[in-house]
Amino acid sequence: MTEGGHPTGTFDFRTLDFDRLWERRARTTEVERRIVEETLRVRDARQVLEIGPGSGRLAGVLIDAAPSYAGVDVTLEFLPRLRARWPDRPVWIGGDLARLPFRDGTFTGAVAVRVYNFLVDPATALRELYRVLVPGGWLVLSYFSSPSLAEAWDVLARRVRHPGERFPKPAPRERPSRREFDALARRIGFRVAAERGVGLEDLRALGWIPTGVFLGLSRSIGGSGVLPHHFVELRKPGPAPAECPALATSLSCPDCRAPLALDARHLPTSARCAGCGRPWATLDGVVDLRPVVSSPPSTSGELVPIRAR
Repeated sequence: MTEGGHPTGTFDFRTLDFDRLWERRARTTEVERRIVEETLRVRDARQVLEIGPGSGRLAGVLIDAAPSYAGVDVTLEFLPRLRARWPDRPVWIGGDLARLPFRDGTFTGAVAVRVYNFLVDPATALRELYRVLVPGGWLVLSYFSSPSLAEAWDVLARRVRHPGERFPKPAPRERPSRREFDALARRIGFRVAAERGVGLEDLRALGWIPTGVFLGLSRSIGGSGVLPHHFVELRKPGPAPAECPALATSLSCPDCRAPLALDARHLPTSARCAGCGRPWATLDGVVDLRPVVSSPPSTSGELVPIRAR
């Protein structure tokens, strides 16, 4: 279900000012971009899915490297802005990671950075990512097993300034241990191919240190668990196919899984599923394919799905 145009049970990122949040964390963004770039250079990046592109911190790296790219975000308000920045090639879709609107085996790779800790059902999300990857496909995913160093520092500073005051719990709902995460990934069928720890770059006091130093440290630490932020590369077993399906015609209805006769490059103002009859709305080159919706159509230009009649 949705509430105010946003799925209930998920963290509402519309409450955050992402531009302000990241404006003083350029080093963190650079480290994470470089980690993703290193994977893209050595893996099959013909068709890549990004979960949670948000304000587009990593999208440019993926769009430059992948001949075919799709960005899926449950917060629809981000997507028209991204569409305006990259109007030509990418496909932008409002979707829920619990029911991705793509056919099986669509992507050669996927990226989900700073998403996992906000998931309502991590197991379902990983199964969906496994499903939409081709055999031999890869997934770069990051998660926190403990609060980030910046978050821990902020909490300590607030407690020093306001002793005895109770503060709300941070938004992330899921902080698995490395053992718990690895066990879940393997149970779903993934193989853990690589892991590295990051997190020191989150401290603004260390912003003078070059990016390469943080990257070298993360390689040497590997999967030791010393740092709180884990970047993991997961692989789906099997030989990679010689060809992958065209992204433009690989959309499927998240409600009934029937293929959608919809060219993602040239979207009409609305589309209807041939399987279940469900109508889907599009706006400014973005299609809303979130699975269950209860909010009424907007009169203010906000992107919301059309009600079934």
